[in-house]
Amino acid sequence: EFKGSTVVELMKKEGTTLGLTVSGGIDKDGKPRVSNLRQGGIAARSDQLDVGDYIKAVNGINLAKFRHDEIISLLKNVGERVVLEVEYELPPVSVQGSSVIFRTVEVTLHKEGNTFGFVIRGRWRLENRTNRYSWRICQ
Repeated sequence: EFKGSTVVELMKKEGTTLGLTVSGGIDKDGKPRVSNLRQGGIAARSDQLDVGDYIKAVNGINLAKFRHDEIISLLKNVGERVVLEVEYELPPVSVQGSSVIFRTVEVTLHKEGNTFGFVIRGRWRLENRTNRYSWRICQ
């Protein structure tokens, strides 16, 4: 089983929600995970989260020992800046006898400000399940 991880930073206005539903917790069915993304919500518009992603921490607070109600309360009262540490499953890579295509693409970017202003993300589909590819960025 291959896993990837990322940090997702979301900004929301006071009184609004992130637009995601979380299941899990130590009193439920295991690790906290995204079970729904509301279309048009902040989390969905970020294009950095998927249903099935595990939420490891919120603003540096590890969720491993949190009950479901504690996780929900934390997410509701988190404030305007939300930093989520997220883990997700990657598809197994089988090279021999597979239809995997390896491709190298060179792109030149001109940085403006502190970021390049985009998110790199890949997908694959198997029986209507969507997962991310692993990407490697080289300087």
